[in-house]
Amino acid sequence: MKEKIIVMLNELNEDFKNYQGEDLLKDHILDSFAIMELIAKIEDTYEIEIDADDIMAEHFKTADGILELVEKYTGNRI
Repeated sequence: MKEKIIVMLNELNEDFKNYQGEDLLKDHILDSFAIMELIAKIEDTYEIEIDADDIMAEHFKTADGILELVEKYTGNRI
């Protein structure tokens, strides 16, 4: 599952491929538009619907944070 998240992030911003930082938002790898596009891709890919209450910056700072959010909704079934 993490590999799919990485592919999605690379598709949204090619800079992610070489990214070594700790905060995707602070380092401008993701912005609000990219987050919304990422959410749409995640929802389509994993056939889930992410609740608006979970769309918070803290879930999108790192690839691992995004993965944790997806796992919350998939229950690790993927």
